[in-house]
Amino acid sequence: MCDKPIAPVLWSYSDVASHWDRLILRSHAIEGGKRALYQEGSVTAMMEPQALIARHAADGRLADGTLMFCGTLAAHGGVRPTSAFALELEDPVLGRKIAHSYRVRTLPMLG
Repeated sequence: MCDKPIAPVLWSYSDVASHWDRLILRSHAIEGGKRALYQEGSVTAMMEPQALIARHAADGRLADGTLMFCGTLAAHGGVRPTSAFALELEDPVLGRKIAHSYRVRTLPMLG
């Protein structure tokens, strides 16, 4: 079980819909105090947003303020635990980036 951390900034889908296929997702695992590329690729590797929206909204529109998780990319070197992650979403068309990082706290196994 794990939380789904999100960055403190969100972009409206309408702001990126016309160039959705140009957005790039990237994450780094922090290993031994150094950033190691963990995931990188275009959002086109995931399901199209309009297809996801159509599955959950009869009229093809989500309510204002709705946040939808759309999947993930394959991990370089395989899925592995680490003490911290850094993630980013790059919009090369509008020349901007959303970046966020977080530390991981492993809970003890009970039972």
